[in-house]
Amino acid sequence: GRAMGEDGPYQAMVLKHTLAARGLDGQATPPKAEIDWGNVSSRILAVNDDLDTLVAGIVAQGAWMTFVVHGIEDDAYLNIPKAKHDELLNVLGHQGKAVWVAPFITVADYVQRCR
Repeated sequence: GRAMGEDGPYQAMVLKHTLAARGLDGQATPPKAEIDWGNVSSRILAVNDDLDTLVAGIVAQGAWMTFVVHGIEDDAYLNIPKAKHDELLNVLGHQGKAVWVAPFITVADYVQRCR
């Protein structure tokens, strides 16, 4: 879905104040994909995600992914158990230099400057 609304009126407003905003279609962004910077793909991290397979597939594509976590072991919307968060960090850590972990806006800025 579109986090900013189907008709996109909020996208224009948000993009006046920031480089990018995320959506929630759950797909990795391939390296040469055209990117809608007002609706950048992201995925809600789920307890039942097979992170080894998911991350390996993203790395194999040379793609990038924004994982959405609003909280860890708290009452936040879209929270996850600490064990799942730790699993994600371990899986990413085992990828070595094949992955870059950074805040969403840092990655968006880098991709925009490099294109």
